[in-house]
Amino acid sequence: YDANTCQKCHISCLTCFGSLSTECIICSNLYIFDINKNCICKANIYNSNICYPCHYTCLTCNGLLQYNCTSCNIKERYLYNNSQCLCNNGTYEDFYVKNCAICHPQCLKCFNKNINNCLECKNNSILINNTYECKCIDGYYLNKISNLCELCHYTCEKCNINANNCTSCNLRNNYREFDRNS
Repeated sequence: YDANTCQKCHISCLTCFGSLSTECIICSNLYIFDINKNCICKANIYNSNICYPCHYTCLTCNGLLQYNCTSCNIKERYLYNNSQCLCNNGTYEDFYVKNCAICHPQCLKCFNKNINNCLECKNNSILINNTYECKCIDGYYLNKISNLCELCHYTCEKCNINANNCTSCNLRNNYREFDRNS
C-alpha cells in the first residue's frame, strides 16, 4: 500500500509496504528473498511470472507436468528424453509414497515389488510369456536366499535347489546321469 491508497501486494509477497506492490516484507509460501530482497521462486518451483510447484519427481522444471522436468529430485531417478524423471532399473514408481521402490531381486524393470510384476529380467533369467515372472535359464537355479539365478555345477545341464542338485546332466561334456535307483 502507499500513503494514500490501499493496494493488493504482488502474489510473491505475503505482506508488502511501499509504492510498489513487489516491495515485500515477507515472501509468499513458494517464494524466498534473493540477495537484493526480491521474492523469487524457491527450488522445485516453476516460474511463469507466478511460482508453481514442479511435479514431485522433478528437482527443477519448466512446467507443471511430469513431462516438464529439467532435473530429477533424487538419485534413484534419471532424466528420460530431457523431460521426464523415471525410476532407475531395479526400482519402480510407488505412487502411494511418491518415491521409487525396489523391485523383486529377479526383475531389472518392474511395475510392483512382486515376482510376477517384472517387465524385464536380470541376467541369467527370462520373462515367461504373459506372466510378468522371471525364470532362470537352463544351467542356472534360483537361490532362495538371494532370489537370484546362480550357475549350476559344471556337470549339470539343469539343476534346482542348489548348484549340485542336477535334474539333468551335461551330456555335451560326457557326463552321465546318475542312476538314483541303484
